[in-house]
Amino acid sequence: MMDAPTQTGPANPATDPMAVKKAAKPATKKVVAKKVPAKNSAAKKAGKRDLSAAVKAVHSGTKRTATRLAAQADIDLAKVDPQLLLAAGDLPTRKAFWDFDLEKPFTRDGRKVHLDIGRQARIPDYMTRDGKRTQRSMITIPPKLREQIRILFGVDRDEDALGTTAIIALASWAAERLVAENKRLVVNSPAHDPHADQRKQVRRAINQLRKSRGQR
Repeated sequence: MMDAPTQTGPANPATDPMAVKKAAKPATKKVVAKKVPAKNSAAKKAGKRDLSAAVKAVHSGTKRTATRLAAQADIDLAKVDPQLLLAAGDLPTRKAFWDFDLEKPFTRDGRKVHLDIGRQARIPDYMTRDGKRTQRSMITIPPKLREQIRILFGVDRDEDALGTTAIIALASWAAERLVAENKRLVVNSPAHDPHADQRKQVRRAINQLRKSRGQR
């Protein structure tokens, strides 16, 4: 058999398949090559700039907070005027804790509102110099009084009425009016209770139950 003739010159792409593949490879590399690293580099630089700005903002806020806390720490609570531990309504020159105005009731959702407590008319959280709560007391609010308060606010639920604040506000208003009008308010229990004996028996039974459970 005769050997295939040896090719000494450049391969002919038209007749040699291997030459076609070899010629196609450089073109493929040129297509794949993209200038992506440049864009990524720009994005990274932008990200670094944004991050540094955010860090700077956080540090500046931290410095302001530290400055404020330092100013508070400089206060010697032992030398603070006792009046500063109270509220503005507790000034000795005032006749009542709140400012009161009598106006006509307004209607809300078809119901009259007879008591309107402003957003700023809240009872503060009184603290002593060593951070203990003070001026606090536990009170029992009878269901009838809760009903009256709901009527004043024009609502159906206790959650929608500022019960404790309303009671104290009404007490403060009444105290001022009684003195201003030179009146005396006499408070008594209901004159007649048709179920007085039954109530006593029920309460006595409840007290015995509480004692058996070690409750006071």
